[in-house]
Amino acid sequence: QALTIKSNLAAKQAIEDFNYTNELDNIRFPEDSHTSAEVYSMMQGFFAGAIRQHSSSSCFNMVPTPLLDTVVASVFTQLYNVNNIMDQFGGKALLFEQYIARYLGSLIAWEQSVGIACNGGKLTILYALKAAISRAYPESAKYGIPANLVVIAQESSHYSIEHCCAILGIGSQNVIRIPAANDWEMDSQILETVIYTQLAAGKKIAALICCGGTTINFASDTTQDVVNVINKIYQDSSLGSKPYLHLDSVIGWLWLTFFNDSSALDQYTQNPQIKSSINRVLEKFSGISEFDSFSADFHKNGLCPYSSSMFIAKSKLVFNELGDGNYIFGELDDKQGNRKAFRYTFENSRPSNGVAAAFVAINRLGKSGFRQYLIDMLSIKQRLRYYLEQYELIKIINFDSPGWELVFDINFTEIEYFANYAEISNTFINYIWDKVNNSCQDTALISLVPNFRAQVYDKQKNAFLCYPMSLTLKEEQACEKLAWNLKQNIKDFINSVQQNKISISKNIATPIK
Repeated sequence: QALTIKSNLAAKQAIEDFNYTNELDNIRFPEDSHTSAEVYSMMQGFFAGAIRQHSSSSCFNMVPTPLLDTVVASVFTQLYNVNNIMDQFGGKALLFEQYIARYLGSLIAWEQSVGIACNGGKLTILYALKAAISRAYPESAKYGIPANLVVIAQESSHYSIEHCCAILGIGSQNVIRIPAANDWEMDSQILETVIYTQLAAGKKIAALICCGGTTINFASDTTQDVVNVINKIYQDSSLGSKPYLHLDSVIGWLWLTFFNDSSALDQYTQNPQIKSSINRVLEKFSGISEFDSFSADFHKNGLCPYSSSMFIAKSKLVFNELGDGNYIFGELDDKQGNRKAFRYTFENSRPSNGVAAAFVAINRLGKSGFRQYLIDMLSIKQRLRYYLEQYELIKIINFDSPGWELVFDINFTEIEYFANYAEISNTFINYIWDKVNNSCQDTALISLVPNFRAQVYDKQKNAFLCYPMSLTLKEEQACEKLAWNLKQNIKDFINSVQQNKISISKNIATPIK
């Protein structure tokens, strides 16, 4: 049901280099009006350089081709101009927001789950940390945050955690990163030692932000191990409230469609590698029901347009933890006409397009549809890996990731006398991006991963990332073509360097985040 797109569509709209300061120097508010045709002619430049997510060559990041149904739902909310903040004038947008929260919560048997729609994973972390502060110090909403709060996260957890802590007043320096153990999970022994050390120093652990699947290596903490450590340490009630537990599962939520029902896998695939990969993730998530909240990005792997994220909490008590400390959420707020989301949300003006899109996606596909989507994407990974490995210049190095990303080395030995591998790899990725910016149809849009480690104890090195997202890659021919084009671009680059048509750059490419 994805959008029907020409198979040879380039990965990006063409774009030429520009300078922000130069572009803005002569910009002034227009004196006169323009016709619609004139305005939309001017507007064409808006999309210059934009990635075409529906192109099979677009493998830059985890962003899907949205279902046409979800796009239409999103447009309807714009036509009605719905502000998702008060049900007095926002229709049932707030109720539908809670439908989605209950849909997601029911996957892990949270029968009273509630949620907040927001614009991305960073905001879901911000909501979790705000709730955590209130849990640790109930009076903090009125009187401010004590200086002894710390937050714990795994080394692979999202880089925005520090910024969230800075925004909330905890301080970015009060985030403690726990090293990963094998299989990219939080080392529970180190976690236990760190917590005891922090408590001995007079600190209070506000929250643990655990990995629930990352874009690279699909790092996932073993949730039950984390719960066991917390229960062991905080069995002494004198230590106060347990730390708030949040699973940053903006990607991993999709795997929850098989949660407590892994036997259903046989209905979707007999592929032993895919079954093993999914079961491995489900085992990591086995303790999620003991957590306080988790998150989901429908614009990452829910087939929705930007932006559609959800913060999901176990019960509506979180609405008070997110408030200003002067209002208690009660039964009156459940009566239509009285719900005011601004009491617990960061925004007052809240778009409703993400709610509408997620609602349509969930009901359009159902659990079975999302399960099949997961199987399809893991199958595409296997197929594309097969074709990439046909070329001796390419070596897949993240062979153990349960996600569907492909990280690979390129054999540049023919030109390594020009420069070191890091400099060559940076030059190559810029070579690829320049071709894509020229809207070259036979160029795969991939990314660079600096300091990559396939395994926890590996040496860091530059590597390349291919994120196949288009369902058109289900076709054997499309996968084969993508791999061949990548190989051809590598050979062309090597030849150009050898012929001095390309100079190795010392500039560092901007990596995927």
